Amino acid sequence: MAESGDLAREELPLASIVADRVAIQPRIQLDEEAIEAYAEAVEKLPPVVVFRDPESGRSWLADGFHRLEAHIRAGRDTIPAVVRVGGKREASREAMFWAVGANRTNGVRMTAADRRRAVAMILSDPEGVQWPDSAIGDHCGVTAATVLACPGSTWHRRRGSSWGDVVLQGIAGVACPGTARPALASQAR
Repeated sequence: MAESGDLAREELPLASIVADRVAIQPRIQLDEEAIEAYAEAVEKLPPVVVFRDPESGRSWLADGFHRLEAHIRAGRDTIPAVVRVGGKREASREAMFWAVGANRTNGVRMTAADRRRAVAMILSDPEGVQWPDSAIGDHCGVTAATVLACPGSTWHRRRGSSWGDVVLQGIAGVACPGTARPALASQAR
């Protein structure tokens, strides 16, 4: 069996892929125009990325939600995939961490709301919430100021805010709603 993180390229049956749009996909909604364009060119698309849980054998989709939907609409039964084996975290969490950073530079451009949701997903994870705000921002393709505006950021934790309920509530819709930005030190009186 492959060690943690090892890669394999496989043609996976579509039905074998877990595409969890709530816990893993940072996008609020998929782009219909992109799916239609992708469905016309499925042979030319790069493989999706999945994380396989070595115990259950389940493959969690991390990158390629638009491509997977395009293959379904094109009537395909399988899809090319790069398979990564889950490691210290369970495979679904590995997939979530991969997914929130997957479209920083390519693929369908993420909206501001998608990026805020990606930040909220990291902040809702017990490991991710320990990351510095700048690292979360780099991973999600946002500024540290965007991270600071979200409940669960270092700024909120240092002031005793309870991040869990607020951030998890934000994940259900658009993350970080109605959160005031922290005042800059230069603005304090």
